[in-house]
Amino acid sequence: MIKMKNLYKKLAVLTAAACITFTQIGGYAIESEYDYDFQIDVSAFSNTETGNVSYDTPSGINANIIEGTSLLYVNGYEKYLDSPMIYANDTLMAALPSLPNFMQCSVYYDPSLYTAYIIKGEYSVRIALGSNIAIVNNTFTDYWDTNLINYNGTLYVPIASLMKTLWLETDFGYGGSVNIISHTPEAYQYSYTGGVHVVYIDPLNLKAEAIVNKSAEYCGKVNYSNSSFFGWEASGNTYSVGHIVSDGNIISNCATHGLPVTTLIVHYDGSVEVKQVYDISSEPNVMFAVSGCGVLPQVMSAAEGFVGSFDIDRYTNRTYLGYNPNINKIVLCVSSSTTLSRAGQVLSDLGCVGGLALDGGGSAALGLDNGVRFSSDGRKQYAVLYWN
Repeated sequence: MIKMKNLYKKLAVLTAAACITFTQIGGYAIESEYDYDFQIDVSAFSNTETGNVSYDTPSGINANIIEGTSLLYVNGYEKYLDSPMIYANDTLMAALPSLPNFMQCSVYYDPSLYTAYIIKGEYSVRIALGSNIAIVNNTFTDYWDTNLINYNGTLYVPIASLMKTLWLETDFGYGGSVNIISHTPEAYQYSYTGGVHVVYIDPLNLKAEAIVNKSAEYCGKVNYSNSSFFGWEASGNTYSVGHIVSDGNIISNCATHGLPVTTLIVHYDGSVEVKQVYDISSEPNVMFAVSGCGVLPQVMSAAEGFVGSFDIDRYTNRTYLGYNPNINKIVLCVSSSTTLSRAGQVLSDLGCVGGLALDGGGSAALGLDNGVRFSSDGRKQYAVLYWN
């Protein structure tokens, strides 16, 4: 077992070696600070048993398995994982479901495609069971030291390979332990230009939450905006009339006026689509989705049923968002006295290729942890968008 005094000594060295880096995205400086994250104790791998890869891993994939510890240290504190770490052919591996236990990430496995997704910050990693080829953000390819395997019904990933793919540092230089140093990127970038609040958000960082019968300002999130269209029951309770998905969970699946409605979709591989959708449950591998009224490349209010008593095309406060593929960011805008066509033009000027207006008027709201506020009229809403 690792001596705690040695652990804190290593922690001090790592902290002293922390560095600050700056990256320019869209003209704004982003600060990333490298910190000590966690240390895996591999000294307990003595007196262990040897096994083989489970039968349902694709044929031709085989490895000698040494079961070991479920203990690791997170910033100096002991933590036990639900599944033990293993060595597969001398490669240290961790259970896929246990990754969120010790690092800020989410995981998803699609059994129909035998494909796993690991999402951390601005990176989405896709890899098939039995493969060592990892696809990053649906664009770049990394070759891992060993394959994604199924051992005793649990998927296992090679620690060092995954960390390298996520641009994290792995240090095997300490006897009996493995140190991981990671960084946490900025959650967003903000600007105020021409009377428009503009927020650049990583697609994989967007989430939604139902806040039924609360105003956006009381959603409990530090970074938030209002969400899709909603209505009120006779009792006064709010209900959704749009598509909303967060972390793969469908919060609402409603074609607003019984017609396909423009929806922004983020898939688990990090790819983004802005298109008309009737049934969000029929779309594959949806991690996040929110619908509204299409404004880019053209205003779709009439085609999507926003006519007559539902007409929303007027000068009013608006929340609208689009996708800029050149910087791979969701662009969220909030402004006053804005028409649908003006919203589309703003998104186009900001490099977006598709966009939609969310609920507006008295619902429009924005809150950021830097103190920026665009307040609604206090009306009770159904859901909010947020990012950590």
